[in-house]
Amino acid sequence: MGLSQRQVAEAVGISQSSYAMIEGGHRHPRKEVEKKLADFFGVTVDELFFSQDYHGARLEEPEEGEENE
Repeated sequence: MGLSQRQVAEAVGISQSSYAMIEGGHRHPRKEVEKKLADFFGVTVDELFFSQDYHGARLEEPEEGEENE
């Protein structure tokens, strides 16, 4: 989106340093901040905090001849 950490943090009502910790994976936000971030980015909480590949890999059926990992 081309926004700075400060801009996102201000939009959801947290400090830039808190947002940096969340973005870097060093801190997990409170539920209300999770929701505000997801709403801000126009995605679900799951989409924001769990990669699409993670969900897809768990839901996909193995192709013929492949084993499930």
